Amino acid sequence: MKIIKKVTDKTGRGLKFLCIGLLLSVTLIWGYGIIATDDALTGSMGIFTMLAVRFLLAAGILFVLRLCLFRTKGYSKIGKKEVWTGIIVGAVNFCGFAFQSEGLLYTDTAKSGMLTGAYVIFVPIIYCVLRKKFQWRPLFNALIFLVGMFFLFDFRGSNLNFNRGDALTLLCACCFAVQIILVDRFANDINVFNFNAVQMLTMGLMGLFGALLFERQNFAFIDWSVSLPAVIYLGALSSAYAYIVQTFAQSRVSPSLTAILLSLESLAGVLFSLAAGKVGWTWTLGVGCAIMAAASVAAALRDSGTAKTSGGAVQTRNPKTGETVPTEKSAGESEPNGPEPSAVFGRLEPTADFKAEEGAGLASAEGFFESFSEEGVGACMTTYGPMPARNDKR
Repeated sequence: MKIIKKVTDKTGRGLKFLCIGLLLSVTLIWGYGIIATDDALTGSMGIFTMLAVRFLLAAGILFVLRLCLFRTKGYSKIGKKEVWTGIIVGAVNFCGFAFQSEGLLYTDTAKSGMLTGAYVIFVPIIYCVLRKKFQWRPLFNALIFLVGMFFLFDFRGSNLNFNRGDALTLLCACCFAVQIILVDRFANDINVFNFNAVQMLTMGLMGLFGALLFERQNFAFIDWSVSLPAVIYLGALSSAYAYIVQTFAQSRVSPSLTAILLSLESLAGVLFSLAAGKVGWTWTLGVGCAIMAAASVAAALRDSGTAKTSGGAVQTRNPKTGETVPTEKSAGESEPNGPEPSAVFGRLEPTADFKAEEGAGLASAEGFFESFSEEGVGACMTTYGPMPARNDKR
């Protein structure tokens, strides 16, 4: 109780600012993930070896957290559907990481970060193809993204700098887009915490198999002083920490704001690349990154918007996981559970439903901090149940 009073006021604004800060930390961690991946490869660590260590570490952390839930309401056994779904989605996600890592051997971190963010553009386009329904907005965002690539790669010059690594990174973005669609298709009726643990374990075992098959002779040449800190960062922070923090924070921040913050990951990767001296600044790089980031934000906002179902309910989509959460819409409201117009100078006043939801959110936050301080992580996760799946690709 004392902790919650320090981080939030009676309106809950302090908690919202805290969650925004946590989402920004996730964005920055994922943005620096490109630099950490490049550092791990610089230390002569093979791609499969790096992915094996990273995701086995992340899976180990998640399975330890599952043990904390043992004999509690939040604990559930891993079912067959969670196993095969985690294996399929993990295999697709692993291909994306492999393409991204292989691409970093031929391209720089700035271009890799921006091209990886193209998955935000590919997801709505793939949905248009699968549903056989034309929508001009996804294609318009894709066109803007291509204009940004025109500046990023300086297609006007005589020396075209689009290389093999850039093509592999675009394949990586395609794999991540397919992964999001698979999560949207299969991960609705399962324990997503168990699903994500199986997914990371699958990726770690696939990396271990590839390392033993193709990179065994390179083990003796790995510079662990360079590669190990980078891999620990990727496994513990970019995978496990960011996954848990995002789960807590994104449920207390509007989907539109969450989409904006998380879609800035690619831009954060470029800024970290410039700060680390991985790339040099040019005006074409700046213009290209700005245009591509704008296209990604627009696509993320579109994907996180609300859409009516046949029953009149409203669903909110998380752009990272692809999951949809139904939201009831009261009569007379212009937005789900939001403020309605007032007749006094057009001022917006909260409705009774909106006030009740705010009070429930504050009470929920108080319960979170109390359970965290009194009973530890196990009690905290018991209170809030299984965590949603996460598209961890950083």
